[in-house]
Amino acid sequence: MKKLTTLILTTAFSLGMAVSSLAFTNEEIQAGLLNIYVKKNQIEGVDFTAPYTAMAKTLDQQLLSLRYADIMINEGSKVVDGKIAEKVDGGFAQINSSIIKQLMDLYEGKELSIDTTINTLRSIFIKDFGESYASEALNSVTDNENIAKIIFYLEFSPHASSDIRSLKSLKAYCEKLTYNEMMRGLISHKRKEPDYIYLPEFIKPEQTTEFINNNFNFDSSTDIKMIFRQLGNYMKNHFKKPLIAEEGDYWSFPEETLMKRMIECNDQAILLTSTLIELAKSNKNIAEAYVVYGQLNDFGHMWTEVISAEGITYYFDPTNMNIMNGSFFMKKNDAIKKAGYNGKYRWNNQRVLKY
Repeated sequence: MKKLTTLILTTAFSLGMAVSSLAFTNEEIQAGLLNIYVKKNQIEGVDFTAPYTAMAKTLDQQLLSLRYADIMINEGSKVVDGKIAEKVDGGFAQINSSIIKQLMDLYEGKELSIDTTINTLRSIFIKDFGESYASEALNSVTDNENIAKIIFYLEFSPHASSDIRSLKSLKAYCEKLTYNEMMRGLISHKRKEPDYIYLPEFIKPEQTTEFINNNFNFDSSTDIKMIFRQLGNYMKNHFKKPLIAEEGDYWSFPEETLMKRMIECNDQAILLTSTLIELAKSNKNIAEAYVVYGQLNDFGHMWTEVISAEGITYYFDPTNMNIMNGSFFMKKNDAIKKAGYNGKYRWNNQRVLKY
């Protein structure tokens, strides 16, 4: 990869997390657009933006020429003495240096305005996700900075195409991110594991207060195993699994799950973890609670991990009593050795941890 692209990607991929402003600068938004072009135009290991990078003197010059090339490819137009590139699997094909040089001469000294950058991001976003989804994602967002944040998140998220549920918390979540934090997602498409930085947004203890008060009589000294049994029995008696799994593995916030009374492992784990964190505010026997993402007997699964005040760690999973020897919970080590639980990540409303 050529020098300019390497410089920008090195900055974007940096996990050093230096202190920076939450606001995105115009230069950062433009660098993000360049990274979208690089990501979308790497075909079988070949970077088809590299010829532009090699000849561009400035980021503006490179982006203007790439934008022009992208428009021409998709419209099938002619540029200079022939097609600027052939469309190959959605990306650029290799083109000759004389055409690129003429493009560089065309954009010598010109700057890419922020409005043009945002409009380019919008057009790529609509092309990738469809006009209806794009409109929903950007609904009520008018400032360039947060438009860019939302588009970057969805373009670089490994699950974004089926991750409709994230739109519910996406705007508030994106407002908290610096450029370096957002650009961590750039390496997600090269990782086997996704970036789970956004997951705490789904843990909402405050949404379970009424649920607890209306259905249980827990006090500050209620034994943790009694809490497990009462919560487990409630889940068993009042919630059903959907006959057909929701498309895209939709995750619900606690209040959504409590309304629809239909539950899968992800919804159950989010609801129970939120409930236990709320209970921990007044119950002395609960120290911490987390959602765990991992595998159960080689199948993807989510459950709740609870750490007692005595430091004992339990796996709490009411939907799998048959695996847990007829119980709603097991000590963590027993669950791993005897029942086949294998956690990869755990998180609550404060942090995300990797096993």
